[in-house]
Amino acid sequence: MHSAIYEGWVRHIRHRPARHAFQYRLFMAYMDLDELDQVFSGRWLWSTRRPAIARFLPSDHLDGNCDNLADGVRALVRERSGLRLDGPVRLLTHLRYFGYIFNPISVYYCFDGDNPTPRCYVLEVSNTPWKERVCYVLPASEAKSGGRGQLFDFNKEMHVSPFIPMDMSYRCWAGPPGERLSLSIEVLKEEEATLQTSLALTRQPVKGSVLARSLLRYPLMTANVTLRIHLNALRLWLKGVKPLAHPGS
Repeated sequence: MHSAIYEGWVRHIRHRPARHAFQYRLFMAYMDLDELDQVFSGRWLWSTRRPAIARFLPSDHLDGNCDNLADGVRALVRERSGLRLDGPVRLLTHLRYFGYIFNPISVYYCFDGDNPTPRCYVLEVSNTPWKERVCYVLPASEAKSGGRGQLFDFNKEMHVSPFIPMDMSYRCWAGPPGERLSLSIEVLKEEEATLQTSLALTRQPVKGSVLARSLLRYPLMTANVTLRIHLNALRLWLKGVKPLAHPGS
């Protein structure tokens, strides 16, 4: 089975207009979208088919209307990049826990045939409280060489943080998931980093003890993600950083 649980750390370091940093432990599911029928088979508390404490729903991703999420991702990649991929699509994401979901970022690793290196990455970014979503399609052929993996530069397309303006760009380091998984993103203004974020995760198998420990250690994972976003927004405001209005308001 290619699906797995990844556990580790998320880190944020903001450099301007005020210095602010935090880190916390988390876990994420790594779902092979061709394994949805069997990944949680026999698990009472985890499901891809019925209501459960931990549940994966394809409708929580892309435009919410894909019956086959893997095909939807392949179609998006083909539309944006011209790539026609026929290999697995594997998704690093948060599931629904107790019916609640919020994913600041989910990552689709898109493969071609049996090649173990992704041919394309799709970053699915969501904001709160507006519940908007945007996908960045990053073909591996367009990557630059980087010490932390394949390096991609692309422009910001959606309002995410009320403390970061729209006229910014992103720099992302990504690589194939293995025993370790890392992802780093910088928010840049004229090549200077305003914010640095990273995931550093370790792979765990999808088995009963790992799933039970994950729910016991992080029982409200997605609610905790949202709570930390708002608490750190409050801390920035208390440091004198003024929030920006949503461009659409």
